Amino acid sequence: MKPKTKGNRKGPVGRFPQPAPKGNSYNRKFKTSGERTVLFKDLISHLEHGYDQRFFPACDWDTIELYCRQFPTDFPPDAIARAIRVGLLALEKMGHAGMMLGSDFNVRAWQFLMMNKTNYVMRASVESKRGKLEELSDEELGLAIEQIDRGGHVGVDSKVAQRKKEQGREDPVSASAHGTRA
Repeated sequence: MKPKTKGNRKGPVGRFPQPAPKGNSYNRKFKTSGERTVLFKDLISHLEHGYDQRFFPACDWDTIELYCRQFPTDFPPDAIARAIRVGLLALEKMGHAGMMLGSDFNVRAWQFLMMNKTNYVMRASVESKRGKLEELSDEELGLAIEQIDRGGHVGVDSKVAQRKKEQGREDPVSASAHGTRA
């Protein structure tokens, strides 16, 4: 039996979450100080074990931020920040202990976990004879790869210098080579 569909939406009716009505009080479901204290202890435990704040099952992070503003005695922000740091420390300790295990530890999975937790971004850059160039756009990186494939690097340097000149910040190394000053 085929599930019912409605209009142009794909999938069964009711499968997609609907937005909450405006003016609701869903984020105020912990009304008493005792309920908020239990929630806070659960949150601190969750964060100290290294779990992500976005995946706290009891409530949304927006609710936690609202409670920090409205009830600073029940939800002290410094205690939450400390719990996040303790959680990162627990994950770092896990990595240090795992490195001693050898092949029984998935280093790559731990590396990606830490990169995601700390919002680490890998950036592409190109080395030239003058040293490390500034971060390149996708277009410039494509030009760099083409130049490397052709066996040279002059075109990339001239494109970067041209872009800097257009932006009004000429490279001092190329400016001194041309007899001008930046």
